[in-house]
Amino acid sequence: MPVEVQLVEWSVLLLLVHIAVQGELVAPLRGAAWNAGLRDEGQPPLGKYPGRAQRALDNFKETYPAFVALAITSQDGSTGEVGARMVNAFVSPRRAEA
Repeated sequence: MPVEVQLVEWSVLLLLVHIAVQGELVAPLRGAAWNAGLRDEGQPPLGKYPGRAQRALDNFKETYPAFVALAITSQDGSTGEVGARMVNAFVSPRRAEA
């Protein structure tokens, strides 16, 4: 199996760890109603560790699509059209936000 595919597989595991840690730290603070609810309302700031877990998850989700696109397209040694389109689709909205 190519190294790139293995890296993507490991990255999925890392994503699940991020989600589990964030959930375990935030759920006790916000309660079951927040977990099952819409989460449309403003919430009070999280504490030190739950807040850090939330920021780490947000950072991971922000860069993950670009990583997957580059890993998939690097299998043949070059960034192909599919990877370039994926990265562009991910980066363009970010540019519009800035």
